[in-house]
Amino acid sequence: MPRLRRVPLASLLLVLLLALGSCGGVTDSDQTDEMNGLIDQANALVYEYDALDAEMTELLRKVVGIYPESKAAADALPMLVDADAGLGEMAAKMESAATLWDEASKLDIDEAFRTYCGQQKEIVEQYLQVCAVWKEWVGKLKVMYDPSQQRKLSKAGRRELALEVMGLSDESNELLSRIGEMEQASEKYYSDNGLGE
Repeated sequence: MPRLRRVPLASLLLVLLLALGSCGGVTDSDQTDEMNGLIDQANALVYEYDALDAEMTELLRKVVGIYPESKAAADALPMLVDADAGLGEMAAKMESAATLWDEASKLDIDEAFRTYCGQQKEIVEQYLQVCAVWKEWVGKLKVMYDPSQQRKLSKAGRRELALEVMGLSDESNELLSRIGEMEQASEKYYSDNGLGE
């Protein structure tokens, strides 16, 4: 199962928002207020994403607690439909957040902040990729937990499906690892450039 996790980006975004009000690194252009507004909107979306992430994690824990070939397997199907919808909402929030970070990176603000905003956009875009992998994973689970679909699969087909599910889990973990590295690099950039001072 992909390891769903809360977005640590949320706390970093809040720190950035608070720092911008007193930061000497931001130019005195009239776009500073606009930047703060965009970051505030991005923060709100990330918090909503975070709440959905927690819901989806709990929902998918319940699903994987049901053995796919048990009589209770069909009970997982409504939960998987809900998870699929929730993941769609999560992706929409990250897509909107990416747009906001992109807009912020193009404002007449200090170059270091433009770069930082661009980094945050790239991180959010990686989360979009994670959502896409999770949605594909949930799609495979829908087949795995649907008794009518299971009956259509040969033993080799069921084995192949299980391998695909595991492969998507590995892909998700690789993406999350890459995101962690990107977040660390962005935090270092933020610190090294005195953006919070």
